[in-house]
Parts: sequence; C-alpha cells; structure tokens
Amino acid sequence: MVSMAQEILERLSQPLSQIFAASFGWRRTTAIFFAGIVIFIFLTFLIGDRKEKRVSVPFYDQFIEVRDN
Repeated sequence: MVSMAQEILERLSQPLSQIFAASFGWRRTTAIFFAGIVIFIFLTFLIGDRKEKRVSVPFYDQFIEVRDN
C-alpha cells in the first residue's frame, strides 16, 4: 500500500526530474533527488508511524518466521 506522501512525491518527481536535468544536468539532478530521498528517510525515522503497534518479538524470531513463510 502506497502512502499519500509517496504518491505525491512520485507524481512530482517524474516531470520535475526532466526540468531539473535540463537546467542543472543529470549528475546534479540525481544528487538533488538523492538528497531529497535521504531527507524523507530521516524524517520518517524521526516521526515514524505512531499508529503502528510496538513489537516485542526479537528480530531473529521475526526473520525466521518471515523466511519460513
């Protein structure tokens, strides 16, 4: 399921990448979008999904359960 923020970013980034590339060049354009992705990841890490329930199962047990599924 795609969140609304991801959908908005996807719809904006496709046409904007071509405009940025024409103005700055592809190398700088990819650097700009990479920086945007890093900022988005950082904000997601800080803010997180507060509605999601906490999990007290150890990571290894989760990994084994997903692997066996």
